[in-house]
Amino acid sequence: QDLEIQRLIASMSPRRFKERHLGIPVAPSGAVYTEDYSPMRTSADAVFDVNTPVAVWIDPGYVGAYAVLVIQQHRGSETGATLDVIDELYLRGKTSSDTIALCQARPWWANVRDGVIDIAGTQHHHEGRPAVQQWRDAGVHLRYRKVGKQAGIDRVMSVLRAAPGDQYIPYLRINPACRGLLGELGAGPALFKDAGPYRYKTDRNSGEATSDVPVDRDNHASSALAYG
Repeated sequence: QDLEIQRLIASMSPRRFKERHLGIPVAPSGAVYTEDYSPMRTSADAVFDVNTPVAVWIDPGYVGAYAVLVIQQHRGSETGATLDVIDELYLRGKTSSDTIALCQARPWWANVRDGVIDIAGTQHHHEGRPAVQQWRDAGVHLRYRKVGKQAGIDRVMSVLRAAPGDQYIPYLRINPACRGLLGELGAGPALFKDAGPYRYKTDRNSGEATSDVPVDRDNHASSALAYG
């Protein structure tokens, strides 16, 4: 009830007060993904298991980023399914053929069974063949369908929460090295200097969101997560 504390509370948004004066980490201004991130969601245990199949979840791009999330799913009697993002490729200025070649050099490549891709990956572009065909030529069968923007956001929000029945057990674990994805989620620094978290358009003065439609950038890895 200190008067100065009450003045601070009245002078700013709850988000800014939490971050500046209570030392509670919160999502960046106008961020799309506003879940709190516990240390368990970024886990050094999310590493390649040679005995488990691998899936690749892909959002192909060139200027923004070509994002490939490398996924392994584990099932346990206590927690149900756990998804591990064990690796990522988050590249600029790379084609599908470039990206596939880099993937083929990773230790998990022999375990890749299938995956998903943005439906835009079925379209022809400057490489001549659609991305989905190039991945299939490399032995990876990719599924695709239209995913609405808000439906994808809602799905990602759902897997950022803890597994049902235990708030301390995550459904999704992300290797700390996956900086492209973590940067988009607002859970770490962005991989590129001109990038940031996936966010809504915000007011320059208040920092608060001014639209419920996200700005279409810094959403490559998180889109791949939504497709998966």
